[in-house]
Amino acid sequence: MQESKTIRLIMAIVLLIHCLVLGIKIFAYYITASAAILSDALEGIVNLLASIFASISLWIASRPPDPSHPYGHGKMEYFAVGFEGALIVIAAGGIFWESIPRLIHPAEISNLKQGVVLVVAGAAIQLLAVLGLLITARKTHSPALKAEGYHILSDVLSTAAVLLGLAIVAITGYPQADPIAAIAIGLFILASGIKLVKEAFEGLMDKSDQDLLEKISSILRQHRREYWIDIHQLRSRRYGNRILVDLHLILPRNFHLWQAHLEAKEIEHLLQNYFPQPVDVLIHLDPCEVPHCPICRKYDCEYRRSPQSMDIIWDHTTLSKTATEQ
Repeated sequence: MQESKTIRLIMAIVLLIHCLVLGIKIFAYYITASAAILSDALEGIVNLLASIFASISLWIASRPPDPSHPYGHGKMEYFAVGFEGALIVIAAGGIFWESIPRLIHPAEISNLKQGVVLVVAGAAIQLLAVLGLLITARKTHSPALKAEGYHILSDVLSTAAVLLGLAIVAITGYPQADPIAAIAIGLFILASGIKLVKEAFEGLMDKSDQDLLEKISSILRQHRREYWIDIHQLRSRRYGNRILVDLHLILPRNFHLWQAHLEAKEIEHLLQNYFPQPVDVLIHLDPCEVPHCPICRKYDCEYRRSPQSMDIIWDHTTLSKTATEQ
């Protein structure tokens, strides 16, 4: 709960920063008529709209599971990421629409020094926001905060392109440098927007997180008990700040139900104690069969038909296999 409040507070601060920086950029464009600064301001409008949507999505995603949504509301964050990416793509189109004609008919830039000072001030404010967002995203594992941080960082980098274009105009007097810088910004944020849309699609489609699977495999490998004959069909996914894990655990066939339950709870507690965010674990219990004897470490089993002759290294590749693939 405290984590959710922290995320919402940071997003509120980010919204205020977007409003401030957007005002600075619009004023800078008003006094300079620079196409590059206009492109930066258009991206600022996208930042503001995306942040508003992200704030709403984070509020929804932070709600706990309920009867209507037993797995929680975490996937809402991926909608926010996709929405933000789509807005960036639209903004890139607007930049191209405004800048390409200026290559043919360049416009005069006025009050260049004042415009540069305003743009630099806006970029400095944004860098502070990026730092806070990425630190919080790492602690909370929030994809929406991470997307917001990298989006603002891309805005800072595009601002650097604006400053470069204005510097060329000031030094050389070549007016086409201004729309060229704007087009370069458009290409950069277009790539950024496409990347965010791709990440959102992968999240909504529950793409396998190899790093997360390897962490889970490492925990199971380090705490492996003698009676855990094998594990297969390990799967995991993130839903906002929640992690869902399910797996099949093979135990000796002569185990009582209460013994099998204790072994399953042991795995559940291992995973829940390792990760700082909530972890939901579903374990399917399978009794051992004769083909498992060569990998079984339980030596006092009356059902054994052959001694242990091999050992399977538990990693995310072996544990993720289905029973038929093993």
